[in-house]
Amino acid sequence: MQILFVVNDLGYFRAHRQMLAEHFASKGHDVVVASGACTEEAKRAWPDNIALVELPIDKHRLNLLADLQLLWALLRIIGTRKPHIVHAITIKPILFSGLAVSLRRLFGGAEKLVWTFPGLGKVFEPCDRAMATVRKVIVTMALRLSAKVSGAHATFENACDRKILIDYGIVPATRATVVEGTGLDTDVFKPEAKTSINGLTFLMATRLIEKKGVDVFLETARDAKSKGLDAKFVLAGLFEETDPGSMDPSTIQKAHEDGAITFLGAVDQSEMPRIINSADVVCLPTRLQEGFPRALLEAAACGVAMIASRQSAIEKVVVDGETGWLLDPPDSSALIAAVGEALNNPDLVSEYGRAARALIEALPVSNAEVADAFAEVYGLRDDGH
Repeated sequence: MQILFVVNDLGYFRAHRQMLAEHFASKGHDVVVASGACTEEAKRAWPDNIALVELPIDKHRLNLLADLQLLWALLRIIGTRKPHIVHAITIKPILFSGLAVSLRRLFGGAEKLVWTFPGLGKVFEPCDRAMATVRKVIVTMALRLSAKVSGAHATFENACDRKILIDYGIVPATRATVVEGTGLDTDVFKPEAKTSINGLTFLMATRLIEKKGVDVFLETARDAKSKGLDAKFVLAGLFEETDPGSMDPSTIQKAHEDGAITFLGAVDQSEMPRIINSADVVCLPTRLQEGFPRALLEAAACGVAMIASRQSAIEKVVVDGETGWLLDPPDSSALIAAVGEALNNPDLVSEYGRAARALIEALPVSNAEVADAFAEVYGLRDDGH
């Protein structure tokens, strides 16, 4: 079996989906990853048993000439590699893989197309701007048509996103599957003994874009500092330089220099278990509609309490009053209130952490369970072949 993954950012793929590619490569399948943003950092120590092809893709903008080049590149890669499965992840690879496979269908192509929506992204967020509405209509029509022609099977990280695309008539329920998370090694992400210190440490590890709630975290950290609260705020993440909603680096740097936060910058995935275990609470006051946030899954696996926005997907892991606090709305007032409760009840924070670990062990989010779920979507046998 030949499997082609199509993604827009190699760093993202390595942090979230490389496990899946390695699993199928280890089963003897021919695995290729076609990706944009193939930086030298992202390509470092690339596994020998997975082929890598660089794609000309701008994940944030539509540009007629550049996108025609992307479509041609996909047609060429699929035509040359002749994969049995084309697995596209996130909206732009989904759109253009759908177009490429649909075009090939007209000339006898028979690739099985799998789409993975880690979240529905900006396109499906509520917005009253005319251009955003037009974009949503165009994207919806394109997805609906390509899904019909290509027979795409869509996967989602939560049932809410699945229902939205079914209701829009993009994919039928028979070709829409929920696969919770991206795979997690609970032997790597596990609780570690904490050094007893005064106060609590609150960690936010995310892409540094405003709607992820980074602005709310900074405002809360400044508020806590002005009130003299015995709390440490740690921020880790990568700047999304090409994203229009990216945080201004100078804003974060100033908060770091002022002592409101400790900024770690981009952190290698291998360091995340240690960093999460150095915290008492992981925060995600996001205003985006999330899929199934990996940061929260990793926090729960490490036995760390959580504070996050009230969303149906997030509520699967952040159970209000059991594993953490849910924010509604996810603003600085709600976050500082939750921080205050945590500081006043450190034993409760520990209790929430223990409950979070127990919860994660009961969810189907392990590497093996996620790989098995995709093997079923691909139509492979139980042994992965």
